[in-house]
Amino acid sequence: MRVLLGVLYLVTANFAYQAPTIDVEEHLVQKHASIGRFIELKEHDTLILKCHGRFDDLTFKFPSMDGHIGFDPITFQNRVEEEIDDGFGDTVLTITDVRETDTGTYSCVSEEHSSLNDTIHVFVHATNVFLPLTSVMFRYTEGDDIIVPCKTTKFVEKNDIELYANDALIKSASKNFDQRVGYQITKKLYDMKSIDVVTFTCKHKNEPKQEVDYTISVKENDDLDKDFKFYWDKGFDWPHVGYNYSQTCHLVHNGTKEFAPFYHELHIECDECSNTMGSHVFVERHRLSGNQISTTFRIEHLELEDTATYKCVWNFDKKHFKTIDYDLHVAPTRPQIKLIERSPQILRVKEGKQTSLSAKFAVYPLDGESYTATWSRTYNSSIKVGSQSETIITDELRTVSAKNFENGVFSETLELKSGAMTTSMSGTYRLSISHMNTSQSVQWEVAIENEQPDVQITVREPSSFIVFNQQFYPPDTHLHVDCVSISIPPADVTFERKNRENGDFEEIDRELLMSVGGTFEKGFIWNMTLDEDTDLRCTSIRNGNKYTATKSIIVADKAFTVSSAIEKSDKATSLELPNVIYEGDNVKLTCVVPNGAADWDVSWRFKNNDLESSDTEVKGHSKLVVLDLKDITPSSSGKYQCIVKKGKSEEFQEIVLKVESISKPYHTEAESRSSVTVNYDETFVIDCGMTGNPLPDVKWFKGGHPYTSGDMNGSILKVSRARAEDDGQFQCLAVNRAGLTSNFIEVQVDNVPARSSFFYWFLTFLVLAAIILICYLFYKLRANKKITKQKDIQLNMLYLMKQNDPGPLPENLKLLPIEERADYLRYPQEFEIARENLEICEKIGSGMFGYVNKGYLSMTDPKSQIEYKTRLPVAIKSTKKSFDMELQTMLFEELKIMCAIEKHPNVISLIGAVTTNMRKGEFYLVTEYADNGDLLNYLRKRRETFHNSLIDMEEPVIDENYLVPNSIKKKKYLFDDQQNESARLLPSGDHLSTSDLLSFALQIANGMEFLAAVPCVHRDLAARNVLITSSKICRIADFGLAKRYTDKNYYRIKNGKQVTLPVRWMAPESVQTYKFTEKTDVWSYGITLYEIFTLGNRPYAQIPNEELEEFLRNGMRNEQPEYCHDDLYALMKNCWHKSPDVRPNFNTCVHYLKAHMKECAGELLNRVDQQLHLELEEQYKLEEWLMKNRPDIQGGTFTRKPKNIEEEEPIERYLIVESST
Repeated sequence: MRVLLGVLYLVTANFAYQAPTIDVEEHLVQKHASIGRFIELKEHDTLILKCHGRFDDLTFKFPSMDGHIGFDPITFQNRVEEEIDDGFGDTVLTITDVRETDTGTYSCVSEEHSSLNDTIHVFVHATNVFLPLTSVMFRYTEGDDIIVPCKTTKFVEKNDIELYANDALIKSASKNFDQRVGYQITKKLYDMKSIDVVTFTCKHKNEPKQEVDYTISVKENDDLDKDFKFYWDKGFDWPHVGYNYSQTCHLVHNGTKEFAPFYHELHIECDECSNTMGSHVFVERHRLSGNQISTTFRIEHLELEDTATYKCVWNFDKKHFKTIDYDLHVAPTRPQIKLIERSPQILRVKEGKQTSLSAKFAVYPLDGESYTATWSRTYNSSIKVGSQSETIITDELRTVSAKNFENGVFSETLELKSGAMTTSMSGTYRLSISHMNTSQSVQWEVAIENEQPDVQITVREPSSFIVFNQQFYPPDTHLHVDCVSISIPPADVTFERKNRENGDFEEIDRELLMSVGGTFEKGFIWNMTLDEDTDLRCTSIRNGNKYTATKSIIVADKAFTVSSAIEKSDKATSLELPNVIYEGDNVKLTCVVPNGAADWDVSWRFKNNDLESSDTEVKGHSKLVVLDLKDITPSSSGKYQCIVKKGKSEEFQEIVLKVESISKPYHTEAESRSSVTVNYDETFVIDCGMTGNPLPDVKWFKGGHPYTSGDMNGSILKVSRARAEDDGQFQCLAVNRAGLTSNFIEVQVDNVPARSSFFYWFLTFLVLAAIILICYLFYKLRANKKITKQKDIQLNMLYLMKQNDPGPLPENLKLLPIEERADYLRYPQEFEIARENLEICEKIGSGMFGYVNKGYLSMTDPKSQIEYKTRLPVAIKSTKKSFDMELQTMLFEELKIMCAIEKHPNVISLIGAVTTNMRKGEFYLVTEYADNGDLLNYLRKRRETFHNSLIDMEEPVIDENYLVPNSIKKKKYLFDDQQNESARLLPSGDHLSTSDLLSFALQIANGMEFLAAVPCVHRDLAARNVLITSSKICRIADFGLAKRYTDKNYYRIKNGKQVTLPVRWMAPESVQTYKFTEKTDVWSYGITLYEIFTLGNRPYAQIPNEELEEFLRNGMRNEQPEYCHDDLYALMKNCWHKSPDVRPNFNTCVHYLKAHMKECAGELLNRVDQQLHLELEEQYKLEEWLMKNRPDIQGGTFTRKPKNIEEEEPIERYLIVESST
């Protein structure tokens, strides 16, 4: 039993600790007794090794390739990809574009059990039989075996290789030859008494030109390396053209033996090196200092040609002992970017597997602006017409991050979460790094494999309607149908159409199809004209498995609708309304459904009861299901539904009928008189006083005959001139579908009109009204005096509050937005404007609580005649009701906020205020004047003359045989090549172009970034609250206040109170909670961008206010504007993200826009920056208008004119008004 258990244990242990095995794909594995298993490859082949075993920690070990000529570790790393095969658990090593330098023995090892391994030798052959090595000189210790490293790049027989020593053939050397390492020379084999310096030559018998030499010498001074340190200085890391460069090589004695410097010599070698003073590469002779010897080469004004390897040679006792190399790379410019390390260049992963791309790099110099980095993805798509690209920013599926390692070293990382790892996200990912005037790109090829192809059939024209997720199209519609397989690796695709006669699918003629393909898609486009119902099938075939998608295209003349038709009763009267249903009418209800939807069950339902249809009729591609309601009654009023069932699902259309009850005409005594007295030859009117439902037709009779002398209007008869024959009884007959009723009216015609007391009654009424009016006015006068006195007290308190110091700001309020701590802001007296220096002119705007007037400001302390006559155009803001305490307080808080905010070229600048007579209701806030008004109206007025420079990347190709796919095209900027960039990007005058829209977008983001840093939350950012100057500079206005509006685009909410909110510009969370942050302003900024790139369109124009919240909650957003670039629309959508945390801040928006403009319109970005700098200087000059005790102008005298001298009218800002003297 023990023996059996022992045997079982040994078998189990042997199986558990079985060594891994390396398999090779696509190449023949050979075996030789001396070197074991090997494979032979040609240069530029692809090597795929699979290692499998019982351990899950298997990894590949590479041969040492540092001594191979041409080996580059970074390039090798980019060609290598090591991954785990999810299906089998194998470790797969892939090396693309193999080189001679890759020759060597590769092993697969268990990291835990390193003794368990498998190896295979790889030969990579190009032109050389012998593997070129960086060093051809070797030293050995006397008495040891000598290795002559004649490694081969392909398998050769031992007898084909010959070894010569100092040109003498060593005949018996072949038995000690190993293709992997070369010759092993033993003392017995090489019978020379001593080996000082021997040149060994390896030759191939059959290829005379294939030979290589190696020089091997005895290590006579084994302890030299121990006693000396031989090295180059670290040197300057960023050499560039024009730089004065020097580098020193050192030999330092650090041993215990006596230092004999005369035995040692250092010199530097290179193609241009010279010991002549003044030469381009000047090498100084070595110099002795203490226990070290040094030599230096110097290059004045580096050139690109100076890029080379510089050798420092150490000779001992006049013999070469050792050489060390220094690689100098000269950059063309001073700013530089160097890639330090990166993640593998080729990435092939499974769908859903989270991964990341990263690059570590260094930039120089650090004294200028920092670098900018942009991630992007490009991929090919024939369906979307060629190469497509997208700029990548942080969102729910992808995260962009950066890290600063100090000293100019940074890293950029793109995290791709599992949701982003779909096949359709494959492509070339690129990191573009810019620093000053240089740039560099790092790219990765990412292929995301799916378990099975994603097969899709897409119709790229809008359907007429959709029911049960089925699309319907009108007949003769031109359709572009895509049959596409999204698959990596790619799959074969077939496109089939069902034969209506036999019901089988048949492949569509390839001549009618357009083949398409791309990075991850393959398939066909079929341009067809729809004339009948069509069933399609798209099939993808991969690895022998089929994956299909089917689609039915059904023709329909009309959408699924219901309608009604009223057939009036024979008893209907002329006054009945045609669209009103009365009792006794006949109503026909018609339900229209597509005839092609054969599996639909159609029926009518009323009050949860199914009704039997009266008739079913087929017209064209529609089926009409009719319900006839005869002699309808009021009980038939209600909701009728046309129910369409498909399996267990149902949809419906409904129509509401309201049946009016009928009633016989009846007399209304309050509206009629039984007798009428009228003067002869005067006009009289009599009313039949009959009504009913429906309204009756009325006929008049006199003496039993129809009366035709008067004008009849409904139940009223008007006779313009009374005659003697009109005296007597009139009969009116009222008739409707319910019956008829008569009424009699007696008319008395008098020749002499009777005296009336109406005048006296009227005079009495006037006297009483006058008395009541006087009493009311007296009461109102007393009440107004009381209210005015109360407001005077409140305004006086406001004035005193202005004078007082609010005190220090509590610590717990310092982080709040500035508008929420307005009570602790002070009004500096330096902003006070003397009333006599301010002229108020015409009104230029108004709101619910205030006016804005244009005005002119005179300088407080002019120092010359020019300054005295120059007046500044300004905007003057005041309240509508000067004694309204609430309005005055709001305006005063706005003043304090503007005083506390520094000047910025994209924010409206405060000039000052008039507050001296605030107790009397005189309070004016004065700001700079924007000539072009608000941005919204500015855009709308220039729609007709707008110059669009944004076009689709490629125009559709017109072909008479095929319809070109109407695919969504990427947009690009197009400018006139005959003009210089400066002129075409910023058109002068009052024109509006695409470049202006880009400028407005950047300026508004710039201003909002400044306000967010205060911090100040705007709450109502929109195009109407942005002003435009004559030089097209944006000024953000109306910030930091609780807003009130009456515009029809707003509605009122918040706990039942009447608070007006601009919901079309607000983030959903602000509408719900009435809370505002920078991220809610970012949402509003995205809406403002929509206004800009639509030239002033109303957001969500087709959505009513009451439906807007649900529209946004369902993930719907504004569509891409016609004049908007795809990158900018991507920014808009990020601004409208449902999660505030994911939205970018304004700093990110500014950097994103600048990167976009730098790429497509760099001159525009420079011009905007210059203009903003000049505008800021002009804003600071505004402070001079209020300065007192300004310094006098040197050499000038000025006497101020008396105030009663008439001033000339001002014309423009900072222009001198000519004097009349």
